Amino acid sequence: MDFQANNRNFEEEAEKYWLMANFFQYVDPMKHLYYYKKYMNLSSQSIQMRNNSSVRFLHASPDAPAVDVYINDERTFTNVRYKNISEYVELPGGVYQVEVYPTGEKNVAVLTESLSVEQNELYTVGAIEEVNNINLFIWTDDPSVPTSETKFRFIHVSSDTPNVDIAVQGGDVVFSNVAFKEVTEYLGLTPMTVDLEVRVAGTKNVVLTLDRIKFRPDIGYTVIVVGFAEKKPGLETLFLVP
Repeated sequence: MDFQANNRNFEEEAEKYWLMANFFQYVDPMKHLYYYKKYMNLSSQSIQMRNNSSVRFLHASPDAPAVDVYINDERTFTNVRYKNISEYVELPGGVYQVEVYPTGEKNVAVLTESLSVEQNELYTVGAIEEVNNINLFIWTDDPSVPTSETKFRFIHVSSDTPNVDIAVQGGDVVFSNVAFKEVTEYLGLTPMTVDLEVRVAGTKNVVLTLDRIKFRPDIGYTVIVVGFAEKKPGLETLFLVP
């Protein structure tokens, strides 16, 4: 089998698992994670074969409408709603112009920024803050996990929430003094179910509780706090893989 045919098979299989993961997202979380992991593995293999990178889009601007995202004037992500994340799309290394429009419109962009992409990387491009101050926040993803282990990290994108600590409920701090627009390092763990809480940094003041969080083997998690502390929509967490 030649290179292009082999890579096309990876892409077709990855797309199948992406659809299955979406189908089970709110029906069966375990199956959702199972198929999402298969999707990520195949996507990573395809990316490595092409020596390209992949980019996905997260809508984390609490008062912004659903959006279409254009990369170099080509509509790449369609009708992405608040708290939703797209699948990855493949891009060669380079610098791109990203424009965000309300879904179905292409008159005045609510956001125009450049995106620099290096080879062999996975990127999440997040639209964050209120719509009148919306901007892109970009980080890299790492799906690699030692066999039978797990890991997670924390990202703070709630614009009116002060620095926070992430802690075991009633117990030790896991990530301390996490500032707005900060991405922590991954923390390696033995797979477990744990109760966590988000506190105002340096205090016992809990602003958000995370009950019965299951960190499953062979999966890397990104936990993101979104929303507002003082108005609606309120604080919530999103769990992304990786």
